[in-house]
Amino acid sequence: KAGGPSIDNGYYLQVCGNRAGICSPANWGATYQIGDGHWSIKTLIGFADQVFAGTPAGLFAGDQTGTFVNVLSTLGGQMHPDNSRDLTIFEDKVVAQHLAGVFGYQPATGQVEDMSPPRADRSPLTGLIRTVRAHGRYLYGGLYTGSQTHLIAGLRTNNGRMAWHSLQKLPSVMKV
Repeated sequence: KAGGPSIDNGYYLQVCGNRAGICSPANWGATYQIGDGHWSIKTLIGFADQVFAGTPAGLFAGDQTGTFVNVLSTLGGQMHPDNSRDLTIFEDKVVAQHLAGVFGYQPATGQVEDMSPPRADRSPLTGLIRTVRAHGRYLYGGLYTGSQTHLIAGLRTNNGRMAWHSLQKLPSVMKV
């Protein structure tokens, strides 16, 4: 079971054999290094018998050998503290926000899909999506423009692409 106290850039794996003593150090297995050691883990999520860790360097998928691979490695050069800080599951994909947009990783195929809203030249509302959350057939995002925060929602259209709509401008100038 993934979780437990964070140690810098690693995390503990809990041995679930003795549920009565989960706080005992004897019931914690190993510590795994994820990423390059310079960035801390922002979030963990489990999906399809894998553990996924979000770091500013990208989205790391763990396997049974204890190896974690950055599935967004093509974006690895674009490190940012907000990258992959909030992971969610949407349409059988692990979705992570990134400085370059919103990306969905499908563990079954190993494919990465760009699910981002339109770029600056195609949308009046542009900025950095700092958080994502799925609910039903919608993917919600918190978009920060640099001065204001907007709640946006994405929906898969008949042509297979994501259509994004602004739902609400939040009254505060704080970032989501």
